[in-house]
Amino acid sequence: MLQPGKPLKQRPQYIIEKVIGEGGFGITYKARHQDLNFPVVIKTPNSWLCRDVNYPKYVEGFRKEGRTLAKISQNHHPNIVRIIDFFEEDNLPCLVMDFVKGENLYHLIQDKGILSEKNCY
Repeated sequence: MLQPGKPLKQRPQYIIEKVIGEGGFGITYKARHQDLNFPVVIKTPNSWLCRDVNYPKYVEGFRKEGRTLAKISQNHHPNIVRIIDFFEEDNLPCLVMDFVKGENLYHLIQDKGILSEKNCY
């Protein structure tokens, strides 16, 4: 896990603030870009997955997700988060995205069901 309060080695401009989500595959952190003073999200696979024989496949899927999001976020859309950076920290792939303030999407869908596009703006 990335440690809150400490700058990252590979990208020291990012300081982890806290974990904001954790699932079966990944961990999502809220962080701050120190030089520009704005919040970001850093998503990583769960570190315990590295012991899984399929870990290389998980990492490739994670990289593919990052490339796909980066490609589709080039043309700004209000419902697609922008990818800012991708790097590895202690052999853990890190995907940096815009921080979107608001309710957890997973919880929102659990509460209200599938959202229509008109309800997303």
